[in-house]
Amino acid sequence: MTQSNTNFNLPELKDYDSKSEISRDIEKYKQIFGQKAVFTSVKPGEKAGFKGWNDPDKLLTPDKAEYVLNRNRNIGIALGLQTDRGYTVGIDKESYGKVPNDVIEQIRECSVIGFNSQSGGNNHILTVTKESIEYLDRFKEKVYFADNDKHDLEILTSGHCIVPPSRIDEDHRYDSLKVDPQAPTLDIDSIRDILGDIPVSKKNEGDRSTKSEKTSRELEIDTIPDSFNHREYFKNNIPGNDSYLERLNTMLQNDAVAELWHGNYEDRSKGELQLRSYVAWYFNADTKMVQYIFEEELPNWREEPLKYELNQHHAKDVITDIENYINRPYYTTGISFTLWNQLAKKVHENDTVTVNELQDRLVRAEGDSVVPYKQRTIQYALQIFVQKDIINRKSNSVYENKRIDEEYLNKLNDLIDEHKSTKIVYDNV
Repeated sequence: MTQSNTNFNLPELKDYDSKSEISRDIEKYKQIFGQKAVFTSVKPGEKAGFKGWNDPDKLLTPDKAEYVLNRNRNIGIALGLQTDRGYTVGIDKESYGKVPNDVIEQIRECSVIGFNSQSGGNNHILTVTKESIEYLDRFKEKVYFADNDKHDLEILTSGHCIVPPSRIDEDHRYDSLKVDPQAPTLDIDSIRDILGDIPVSKKNEGDRSTKSEKTSRELEIDTIPDSFNHREYFKNNIPGNDSYLERLNTMLQNDAVAELWHGNYEDRSKGELQLRSYVAWYFNADTKMVQYIFEEELPNWREEPLKYELNQHHAKDVITDIENYINRPYYTTGISFTLWNQLAKKVHENDTVTVNELQDRLVRAEGDSVVPYKQRTIQYALQIFVQKDIINRKSNSVYENKRIDEEYLNKLNDLIDEHKSTKIVYDNV
């Protein structure tokens, strides 16, 4: 069987620049699902749905889906959902996937909805009978046509499939929508016929539970003992002249942190990840301080266990690679390279500066505009500079240069270039 990277020959991708184009796509979906609520509301620029996206009562009709699209959000189609046509199933050929031409053609002919992503992937939604979806659910989702590290195809019977005219970024836009109201609802024999050409393997009984338990064990942090004196530990291990309560209060002056602190988040696991990042940032990425705050300061926030298994990239930093983590100058200080660079140059140029003078001169990009940094942001940055012994504080609002010279500015520019690809995006703290 010949393998290739053949696409599904859908029309050329184009931008969605007007509401009329969104309306045209919605009309196409109506040809398949009528006014059935099959759509999920997805965050702007993401694939993840809002909290409770899979609640049947929160699914969107086509008209409501058009409403959220016109507000620059994304939409998906719920999979495994019963419609007038049958149950929805998604088949996704990855951009790098090598799938035989005859398999691609067979899938295309059965699809009620087909579209491309700009990254090169091909996506199809089929409708099948109840017996068929129960049969499909017995097989593993990821399909490998060759002995590769990456899968070539996914067969999805649950979750949701992001659909046009959604977009993630410039490389992940979903377009070229085609619908076929005449496509068949596939019975069990048709599904078996398709799977006969696809190297699927059956799920084991413990596939999901075993993975979850293993991940949880790998990433779990030891509970902080009752004898842990957090204030004394903070005083002896966290840089700065403020107390534990003062630092906590400073952190909660950040509106974004305060929202998460009080449980105002759309997505449970992402909310936890963001809050852990903020706490780590303000508390010098100290593992014990982060864990203490989550265990003792936020007991009411945790109505369910922390989802360590969903936060692997942050866990790698805070839990298993702490030395590398706390040595990141752009992370441990909570000051962006942009602010650090601007502040150092102004101090070098003027020798003596005040907070009011700096507030008029230090700016950051915010969307398409440039706005001054908030006063508390500049004060915090100056405090960090004092702690690093590169400026002196003469009074409550006046600071003078101590060690910032041309050599320092050159080193700072080198640091910015070195870490440009991983520059932290939080300018305001």
